[in-house]
Amino acid sequence: MRSSLSHFRPVYEVRSVFWFGAAALVLAFSAMPYGGYFALACLAAFLLRGTESYLRLKFWMSISVKWITKMPIGEFASSGSPCTHRWPTT
Repeated sequence: MRSSLSHFRPVYEVRSVFWFGAAALVLAFSAMPYGGYFALACLAAFLLRGTESYLRLKFWMSISVKWITKMPIGEFASSGSPCTHRWPTT
């Protein structure tokens, strides 16, 4: 199987989702003054970044070419599939 280059940048959002969730848990159970408010802010960032990461990865998987089947020209030609499309004339 032939490998291909990935032209997408790394997904750093997944790491930030993890750390925002961890920070929300730590702040919620710490004795820091107003820690609950900071935990809510981290939870909001967690939800925002999680949604962004999910949508980005969903899009990348939808345009991924990894699962495209490759067929040799000879096999395609003998399959009888039409190679041209005739547009209706007016």
